[in-house]
Amino acid sequence: MYKLLILADDLTGALDTGVQFSRAGIPTDVYPFPNYAEGKNNPGAEVLVINTDSRHLLPAQARERIFTLAGFARGIPFVYKKTDSCLRGHIGCELEALMEAGGIDFLPFIPAYPDLGRTTEAGRQLLNGTPIDQTPMARDPLNPIGSSAVQDIIAQESNLPVISIPQDGSLPGGEKRRGIGVFDCRENSAMDAIGDLLKKEGLLKASAGCAGFARVLMALLPLARQEIPDTHSLIPNPSLPLLALSGSLHPASVEQIEKASLSGVPLVKISSAMLIDFRTESEEAKKLAAKVRTHLKNDKSCIVSTNGDLPRTQDSLSAGKIAKGLARFAASAIRGSGELSVSVFGGDTLLALMEALCMDRITPLAEIEPGVVLANAWGGEGKRMTIVAKSGAFGSENSLVNIISYLRA
Repeated sequence: MYKLLILADDLTGALDTGVQFSRAGIPTDVYPFPNYAEGKNNPGAEVLVINTDSRHLLPAQARERIFTLAGFARGIPFVYKKTDSCLRGHIGCELEALMEAGGIDFLPFIPAYPDLGRTTEAGRQLLNGTPIDQTPMARDPLNPIGSSAVQDIIAQESNLPVISIPQDGSLPGGEKRRGIGVFDCRENSAMDAIGDLLKKEGLLKASAGCAGFARVLMALLPLARQEIPDTHSLIPNPSLPLLALSGSLHPASVEQIEKASLSGVPLVKISSAMLIDFRTESEEAKKLAAKVRTHLKNDKSCIVSTNGDLPRTQDSLSAGKIAKGLARFAASAIRGSGELSVSVFGGDTLLALMEALCMDRITPLAEIEPGVVLANAWGGEGKRMTIVAKSGAFGSENSLVNIISYLRA
C-alpha cells in the first residue's frame, strides 16, 4: 500500500527522485503517464511516483493537473512535490496547487541538491557557486531562467507568501508559519538537519524539493524496506547491446556523447528537420535504422542523437516533435535488433520512447552516478527493458562511458 506520493514535472526527475527510495530497498513504482496512474494500487509498493508531464504546459494547465493528481494523496499519508533543481518549470503555481488540494498552510521547500552542485544560499539558487540565471541552464529555450532568487521565481506564478529560512535558522511560529518556507542549504549535513527539524515539528506530511531532499525523506518516513540485492544481479544480461539516445543539447550531454564517441562508441546523428517530420517508412529513416542495427550487432553499442541544428526559435511544439521523432526512430531500430538495453538523456525523449514502445511503468533500481538511474521499464504481457536515464544537465563528462562499463561489469 502506497505511503508516499511524489509528483514530478518530468520523467527523469521522477526517476532520480524515486531511486532515492528504491536503492534503500523501499519498493517504488514510477508511472510515466499521469492518466495511467489513476486508480493504481500496488500492495507491495510503498512509494508512488507520478510524472505529471507539466513542465511545458501553460501555467493554468499545470496548476489544474497538479491539483487533480494531488487528490490521489487523500489516502496516502505523505506527499512530496518534486521540482527541477535549477527551478525550471511552473514552480509557484504547482506548489500552490498542491497546498490548495491538501489544505496545507505551510509547505517546506528545500530545492538544494548538494551532490550535484545545486545549493540554496541567502534565498538564491546556485549551480556550482554560480547563480542559476548566469548558467547555461538559464538559456533553456523552453524554460528560460530569469532570476536566481527563489522567492522571485515562486512569485512569477503564485501570490503565496514566501519565507526565506537561513541555514541553521529556526522556523517561524504561530501565524507567521504560513505560505512556502524556502530553506537555505549548502551541504548534505545541513539537509539532514532540516529533515530532523521538520520531523520534530510534524511538518513531513507535505514537503517539496528535488531529489536531494528525497534522500532525507527516505531515512525519516515510516516506509517498509526489503533486502537490497546486489545491483549487478538486477541487470538481466550484461552482454546485451546498448542503444544510447540523446535528445538533449545541454553542454553536459554534448560533452558526454563526445567523450563516448572518442572512446570508440559509434555515433549516428539525425537532423532536426527529419525528426520534426519523421516518417518511419522514408528511405533515409530506413537506411539510418539499418546503420544503427549494424552497429548494435557488430559493436554492441551505438549512440543516436540530434545533430545540433535545432531551430533558434525552438518552441514546445517543435521540441515535442523532435523528441517524438527521435523516439519513433529509436523504436523502429529497436524492433529489428533483438533484446537490448537503452540509455536515454532527457526527460522528454524518455517519455516519448516509453510511449513509442507502449511501456507504462518503471521500477528504478539503482544510481550509477548521482542523477543517473538504472531502471526496468515495463509494458504489456510482462515486457521488460533495462534502461538508464538521466536529465540532460546531469552527470560527469564520462557518464556515458561509465554507463557502458557499468552495464557490462
